[in-house]
Amino acid sequence: ARFYNCGLPEKFILPITINGADKISPSIIIRTQDGHMTGALQPTAAAARAATRRQALSLYRRLLRSARYMPTPNRRAFVEDRTRAEFLENMHETDPNEIKFMLAIGETNLDTVKVQSQHLGTIFSTPGYHKT
Repeated sequence: ARFYNCGLPEKFILPITINGADKISPSIIIRTQDGHMTGALQPTAAAARAATRRQALSLYRRLLRSARYMPTPNRRAFVEDRTRAEFLENMHETDPNEIKFMLAIGETNLDTVKVQSQHLGTIFSTPGYHKT
């Protein structure tokens, strides 16, 4: 059985299977610290979609926040516009593998924006940089 992380330490989670002879449904029993037991079902497809949606929205917000640190208004606007356009273009994607791939690309883009904002901020703050 697979475990669904409910935020509890692993020692409190025990795997079980239930239902009839030909149907086995994975679920878990969580033993709380006071010794009581409670059951919880595995995450459903809807729960998995909700988790993916939270990841995508979190990535979106982090990209927009990182754009604030770009040293010029043009660069800031470019990152914000590109982020919005990419998310709007792909907001109706349903293939879980494609979504996972796009989230990985987005995380890479976030790292790139952070590195560029730090690097360009250092360059633009150098005295005499703008002198011709």
